Amino acid sequence: MIKKESLISYKFILIYLGIFGILLFGRIGAIALIIFAIFYSFIGVDASIKALTFSFIIVFVNPKIFGEINTSIVTALRQVFIIVLFFSTIFHLVFSNRGIVVKLTLLLFCIVAGVLGIMSSYSVPVTILKIINFFLGASVIIALYFKTKKSKDYWVKWFISLAVLVSILSIAVIPFENIAYKYNGYGTNYHLLMGITKHSQVLSIFMSPFIGFLIGKIYEKGFRLNYVLLLCLFVITLFLTKGRTGMFSIILSLLILIFITIFSKRYRKITIEWLKSTTNTIVLSVVLLIGIIFYNQIFNVVSAFVLKREETKNVKESFETSRLGQILKVTKNISDSPYTGIGFGMPSFKKSLKKKLVKDPFFHIPISAATEKGFLPLAIVEETGIVGTIFFLLFLITFLGRIYKNAPVSIFLFSLVSFTNNFGEMMFFSFGGIGLMMWLLMGIGLIKEKKEEIVSDDDIDQEPEEEDNNFEPV
Repeated sequence: MIKKESLISYKFILIYLGIFGILLFGRIGAIALIIFAIFYSFIGVDASIKALTFSFIIVFVNPKIFGEINTSIVTALRQVFIIVLFFSTIFHLVFSNRGIVVKLTLLLFCIVAGVLGIMSSYSVPVTILKIINFFLGASVIIALYFKTKKSKDYWVKWFISLAVLVSILSIAVIPFENIAYKYNGYGTNYHLLMGITKHSQVLSIFMSPFIGFLIGKIYEKGFRLNYVLLLCLFVITLFLTKGRTGMFSIILSLLILIFITIFSKRYRKITIEWLKSTTNTIVLSVVLLIGIIFYNQIFNVVSAFVLKREETKNVKESFETSRLGQILKVTKNISDSPYTGIGFGMPSFKKSLKKKLVKDPFFHIPISAATEKGFLPLAIVEETGIVGTIFFLLFLITFLGRIYKNAPVSIFLFSLVSFTNNFGEMMFFSFGGIGLMMWLLMGIGLIKEKKEEIVSDDDIDQEPEEEDNNFEPV
């Protein structure tokens, strides 16, 4: 008998409602929450992961509802929080052999990026600051997930409960247009849903890994009602944001998954078993039939989604007006400094650094300098050159490779979609906003599964003693 699997927890939803309630008190609530998160993290590893989630929510929420709560004081306290977590996990980072290759390649990349920055950056202090911030954030999350005793299912339920609440509340505020929507800025009435979050693009990116995860669950276990209902909720929310980055990250991740399936015995076996299911075959056939019958209507809807604004003529022009313009700005920097780059974390234009620099309110030390780059592959070459990019790829292969070997398809898609969002909105090196959540979602794949739950490619040809392909339900 198959137990009904629940992907959400009402207890977790109540906790999140309490967090949102605290933030309704504005800046005082935000400061109180981050101080609470710091002390709450002292309880242990699992509390630390939850406290990081609370820290993320502070910079995630809509200022039209909660006020401008992400002040310089809050930013400084969030930095202190990461430092506290680093020192609380440093013993595990140094002395634990778990994930040693991932941790060493991370450290090696940061050292190389630092040396290259000293050689070529036009603001060495800011480059060093950004490298330190990235290393602290990444190493903390990696260490916490290697140390946690909770299962992947537990943390999936923790984050999906947040996603469900965000989706429902964001849709609920739609009648209040001045709060719910961000206009596209081109003089049209094209609505971009931001809901209870600070931006429609942020909501789009936030929702995409959960859609990828649910597609993975359907791939693993077939069409179950709870999967389909949650998938519909998240897809509707994503569609209302008109966020192309979230949509393209899902499509790109699925294409990567298809490519991997060609060479992976484990994934091919899952695909064959999935297609053998009569229910799956019938549902898939119905979906394809509906797609054929309503092709024109679906094409028009998708085209409107991709074009995003009414006066854009076609998909090519839409791309040129959004990402291509940014990409062209970095190509000259790459050609001018192909081997060492312009410095880790540096904006493409030197003059914009001063505008982006944030200093702490007490000692006026630089604590943040946001850069807006939309395409990770070019950005990493621009900032660290060919040399730095080689070491970054080494870390990335070990990091994502471990997740692939260690996680079921759904969790792998969770991590993969979180990463591929960086192809439209680079956030991999930033923990000040949505990047923190993407790292928290990617990190779930590092949790060691029970041995019987993950079958390696080498084990596929072996005859199992007892066939049991179901993952243990929550």
